[in-house]
Amino acid sequence: YFMGVCKSPSALAVALNDYLTSRSYLAGFSPSQADQKAFKLLHRPPDPQHVHALRWYRHIASLQLDLNSESSSE
Repeated sequence: YFMGVCKSPSALAVALNDYLTSRSYLAGFSPSQADQKAFKLLHRPPDPQHVHALRWYRHIASLQLDLNSESSSE
């Protein structure tokens, strides 16, 4: 929802921080395409003041590294 409404990465970070206060992922209980899309829209880690968004960003980034290393080893 908020990915279409937020016009800047900083506004998206604020919205993500609020949404992720009690969640680990944007949709459901595992990483989804929504997480991938939001991650790409941010371009960089959120400011440290957005603790929930930063936690989520770091987690999704670690999953990206895992996926990249798996695909390069094949």
